[in-house]
Amino acid sequence: TGSAVQWSPKTGERLVNIEVSLSKAAVDPVTVAVVEDSAKICNLAEPVDIVAANCLSAVQSLICPAGSTCNAAALKLRRARSVVGTTYNRFDWDFKFQSTSLVFLPGEQKKTLQVKFSKDIRKEDNFLLTLKLEAGLGDVVVGSSALKHFVIEKISHPTPPVGVARFQDLMQPVNGILAVNCMQCHNSTKREGQYDISNYEEMISRGVLVPGSTTSKMFRRINPMDPDWANLQPMPRTGPMEDSYIRAVQKWIEAGAPNN
Repeated sequence: TGSAVQWSPKTGERLVNIEVSLSKAAVDPVTVAVVEDSAKICNLAEPVDIVAANCLSAVQSLICPAGSTCNAAALKLRRARSVVGTTYNRFDWDFKFQSTSLVFLPGEQKKTLQVKFSKDIRKEDNFLLTLKLEAGLGDVVVGSSALKHFVIEKISHPTPPVGVARFQDLMQPVNGILAVNCMQCHNSTKREGQYDISNYEEMISRGVLVPGSTTSKMFRRINPMDPDWANLQPMPRTGPMEDSYIRAVQKWIEAGAPNN
């Protein structure tokens, strides 16, 4: 229910609650699924300029309401990405569901589905998330408000200062400093230290990474210049990283450790 909304991630827990309602209370149990529409936008290769393609008028008005000044770049869209498996690029996602299935028991008429959006602040094309209702078990018919669009605004996000690595650079599988030196132990399977270094939000919540602070656990363990380094279970276990690598991680943290 409700109108489509533009969702521009800012700070804190970026959660959207979507209410799904029945026209009348259920008599017998019924189920409804909320699923992502993964079809190509306007059946075109991405990014899609939806104005040039003359498609998705509902999304055009969502991004550029009547009477507003429209940024042409904002109208070039890609499909939003969900969390995929447990690969190194876990940080590279736009949204995820707690659950996609809603069960209405007898007497119930409204349910809420929660969608969580990433704290990824990379500057890239805007993303389009389209959710649709699908009837499940029981006597239920999908109504006319069964399709909702969410625009995840990305184009205005800042680029990193000159000389500061991006998180996506640090996490490249072949030559990324954190991926090459840390992922063997701190991954989604081993989870040594009880964290996965590709899970940015987990590192923040556990205090392993403190944006702006080089006194955090993560940096002190890789920094031989720390006076207590020898007593901190130095990392990586294979020996200290090159000084240029350590300084690159330091600059990223001091710049606020953006998830970019």
